[in-house]
Amino acid sequence: MNHPVTVTVTRTTHRPRKGILIRLLAAIPLLVWGYVWGVAAIVAAVASWVSTLFTGRSPEFLHVFIARYIRYVTQSLGYLSMLGQRFPGFLADGPADADFSVSGPREQRRSTVGFRLILAVPIIILFDALQTVWLIVAAFGWVIVLVTEELPVGLRNVGAWILRLQAETLAYLGLLTERYPRVDVNPPVAHAAAY
Repeated sequence: MNHPVTVTVTRTTHRPRKGILIRLLAAIPLLVWGYVWGVAAIVAAVASWVSTLFTGRSPEFLHVFIARYIRYVTQSLGYLSMLGQRFPGFLADGPADADFSVSGPREQRRSTVGFRLILAVPIIILFDALQTVWLIVAAFGWVIVLVTEELPVGLRNVGAWILRLQAETLAYLGLLTERYPRVDVNPPVAHAAAY
């Protein structure tokens, strides 16, 4: 059974040197806007949790709002970590080299909704540890691209795996899906590879 969350990352690894330093400046507004939007997404996730606990399904407007936020995070972090070349924008309304999609709201078992945060503790701990790995991968990627104008495929794959794990974790916590995040580390690589 396919996971309802898909993260795609472009297969191309060429990154022109001239755009690398601009990303440092672009990081500031992307991170500030992500923080502001994140606060609203937490409020939406709590409202979705209450509604889903009683009705068994996340309301459509909350599902869309939370999904758009996760798409923004995926696109922004993909851009900042050299996984993609295109600037993602601030509304997550266009395509990006690192992108996120999720299926629409579906019925969820209320028993798992009630304990969602407790059930997510192991994956949250894993992802918290992997954030340090992500920072190291991104830093190495920046330096290597600055020198060679190419992102090594191995670094791209590790970064894409961590990005996918983050997106699935956020989707699970945001009640976009009741499917637990996958920890498998060997996704297929193809053009606009789905991770």
